[in-house]
Amino acid sequence: MTIVTSRHVIQGLEALGIGSCDMLLIHSSLSAMGHVERGAHMMIDSFQPVGGRDGIGVLPTHTWGTLNARQPVLLP
Repeated sequence: MTIVTSRHVIQGLEALGIGSCDMLLIHSSLSAMGHVERGAHMMIDSFQPVGGRDGIGVLPTHTWGTLNARQPVLLP
């Protein structure tokens, strides 16, 4: 099984042309990537060196325990 590290994520973002001051919407399934070292924390930490201080990373989250076919909208 591949272990996904911060280096992998940074290299991938750079290969996509993501750079300083960019806005990036990330929606992913960590489990589909394999073993993600440090999980979601590593993914978040890996954006800063690429996006810089002025880059914006948006990472929407939800769980199907809360959102599902019967309740497709999150109620406050």
